[in-house]
Amino acid sequence: MKTNLTKARSIPMLLTGALAALSLSACGGTAYTEIPVDGDDQNTTSGNTDTTNTDDSGDELAGGDDEADGMLAPLSWDPVITGSGGTNPSDSYGGNIATESILKVSLTLNPQVAVQGTGYTAAVGCVRVRVKALGYTKTVVVRAENPTNVYGYGAYESSDCTNAETNPTLDFSSYLNSGGTDDISLEISNAEYDNCRLLGGYGIYYSGCALTSVYKTHEVSLNLEIHTNGTY
Repeated sequence: MKTNLTKARSIPMLLTGALAALSLSACGGTAYTEIPVDGDDQNTTSGNTDTTNTDDSGDELAGGDDEADGMLAPLSWDPVITGSGGTNPSDSYGGNIATESILKVSLTLNPQVAVQGTGYTAAVGCVRVRVKALGYTKTVVVRAENPTNVYGYGAYESSDCTNAETNPTLDFSSYLNSGGTDDISLEISNAEYDNCRLLGGYGIYYSGCALTSVYKTHEVSLNLEIHTNGTY
């Protein structure tokens, strides 16, 4: 009768494995166990892989947020200009602007015009101004989001105002030199508005008339956002 050598040899091998495990347990050791990787499970003997988006300080960042993506808010400027012959017919941005390939300027209008030395305000529904950057000048009409006291429900309103945007953007990017520059300045001037002061009487408190040059004691105020490389 023949002996099954395969089965006979397997018994000592099993005993050897069991004794090895008992030996490790008795010495405080742990037997190595390989964990299979299944799909996205990336657990290994060295720890878990954490894919949370964090900055260098370890703080968690919200995905898709502009600041989390390293983008900064655009520069903000609030120029105030009077009419020709006034105290401030033009205004310039006080700081140098640095950028590589993007230079865009977005404008919004304050619908109240201060009248110097009186404490009163004049109405305005839109303005036309010139913006100069990199030696180039662009003209744009900016409409107030909520025009004040539109005279005759806009019966005299300029077509320039009717078709104007409340937040137009001027793009000067194509005028930048290759490699960009760090000494850009901005200037805004030549303001015209749709104030109805030329109608006489209480016309100064209405907007919606044809565009005329801003009166020398009237102050038109706007907000300009300057978009460059690295800003949203």
